[in-house]
Amino acid sequence: MLIHPTAIVSPKAELDSSVEVLGPHAIIEEHVKIGAGTRVWRMRSLPGTRKSDLNNQIQHGAVIGTSRKI
Repeated sequence: MLIHPTAIVSPKAELDSSVEVLGPHAIIEEHVKIGAGTRVWRMRSLPGTRKSDLNNQIQHGAVIGTSRKI
């Protein structure tokens, strides 16, 4: 698993061993599951309870899901 040194990845997140967090300042919160072959690029936020299937490319500026209640 490759994780950029400035990325913030919760220790509770589940990342497949082949996941690459390539971009600076990517944020992956707890309860997130990321499947094999996925690449997360810069300035990404993956909050809440979300699952990524295989071989995704999560690009610049993406915010995928939220579990916040108002």
